Amino acid sequence: MNHRLKSLLWLRWQFLQSNKFIVFVFVLSPYIDTYLLRIFDEIAGGTGTERNLGILISAFVLGAFAYGHTVVLTSLIVAEEKQKRNIRTLSIAGVTAREYLISVALIPFLSAIPLASLAPLVFGLPVTNWFVYLILLCLTLVAYLCLGLVIGLLTKNSGQAASISILLIFLSMGLPLLYDIYSWLQLPTDLSLMGATVSFLVTGYVQLVSVIALLGWLILFAALAFWAYEKNRKEER
Repeated sequence: MNHRLKSLLWLRWQFLQSNKFIVFVFVLSPYIDTYLLRIFDEIAGGTGTERNLGILISAFVLGAFAYGHTVVLTSLIVAEEKQKRNIRTLSIAGVTAREYLISVALIPFLSAIPLASLAPLVFGLPVTNWFVYLILLCLTLVAYLCLGLVIGLLTKNSGQAASISILLIFLSMGLPLLYDIYSWLQLPTDLSLMGATVSFLVTGYVQLVSVIALLGWLILFAALAFWAYEKNRKEER
């Protein structure tokens, strides 16, 4: 890890320390909410089948608490720096687009990956292949992080970034919940950003079309993130 990247990570840490409410809501509360959801599920007598349990985890723990909160946190960090016109300053200091984007995404990724990884264990859902699940999970998280970067870089302020990101939380939560209710929503869900992990947890196997769609989303949002960074860097001149 080079000196510039270490300095950027220090700046991110300072941002989180000065915004403890954001840390609680988007870093700590997902773990608390997952624990409470597990207790509620036990009190209610469980969700029944493994398929229903997979939907529950996909909708709330992954869709809302992991993926959704990751997008909000990432977009808020970027939007805050954009408002302060720091991107141009960092560019003059020699910070590359890759270093900047990694520094923003690393902390949200590290805060979300343990929660998303352990969710099946917490709820007692058997996973057919842990290696495949973790690979799909990491790819999906990175895709959501890239989407958060794009939102933060293209919106005018942190308020707009938060509004759009919160809508994504409801979308990421709603698609899995409706997965078995409306058959016409299954294909759009499979092709969505979270389709690979949803289909894997619900059905127990990998759907090739969902993996291809995930890789397509990942490449698209990564390219858009680099483009949006360069666009902002030039506009701040």
